[in-house]
Amino acid sequence: MSAGELLKQANRLKRAGKLDEAIALYHQVIEINPHFAWAYHGLGDALVKQGNLEEAVTCYSEGLKINPNSAWLSPRLRDTHYGHATRSHF
Repeated sequence: MSAGELLKQANRLKRAGKLDEAIALYHQVIEINPHFAWAYHGLGDALVKQGNLEEAVTCYSEGLKINPNSAWLSPRLRDTHYGHATRSHF
């Protein structure tokens, strides 16, 4: 399965609330393609939903290193870092 297909599956699992399964797939995507910023975005969102804000900040930061102009990662990082993130927000 390609990184893109795994990412789609991980996103579906995240939306369904199957966070542990989604997180495992996001990690697989990153192993396949460590330069896939969307994988860090999705992983960060899943971690926020679990309440793992420090890990989420790390993921968003990694994604921004890959894509510093991301319109999605910058606000996620800011909100999570400064404690504005809520589990329902993501």
